[in-house]
Amino acid sequence: MAVKKLSELKNGERGKIIKISGKGNVHRRLLDMGLVSGSEVTVQRKAPLGDPIEI
Repeated sequence: MAVKKLSELKNGERGKIIKISGKGNVHRRLLDMGLVSGSEVTVQRKAPLGDPIEI
């Protein structure tokens, strides 16, 4: 399995979270939203410049 960043996935692609590299409040917020190691996500849509990403 290839490792990709969430930002590299295209609309409709799925992936499994293996690592969260944010620090401090960013890391805590991602965990609070349920983005933890082992979670599967599907990219629903991305803004034209790639940020934000809806999963």
